[in-house]
Amino acid sequence: MKAFEIYSWQPPGWPEPHPCVIVSSPARAANKPDVEVILCSTHKAGRATQAGEIILDTADGLDWPTLCKCDQIYSVPRGVLS
Repeated sequence: MKAFEIYSWQPPGWPEPHPCVIVSSPARAANKPDVEVILCSTHKAGRATQAGEIILDTADGLDWPTLCKCDQIYSVPRGVLS
């Protein structure tokens, strides 16, 4: 696992998995049991970004322009990411 790789994760209580981006330091991403992620939308971005958001797209490994929320970081056991 490496920083900035994109995985899928379904947070507890959410109806479906979402793309998520590893934002842990390279050492943590490579070695620790938990990693930090930001979540992205499952839908094509239909608006401009707001404060605390970025858009990732096919150049980043997603299927279309996707809003990702950088203002909330989740700590996730690496084994639940797919």
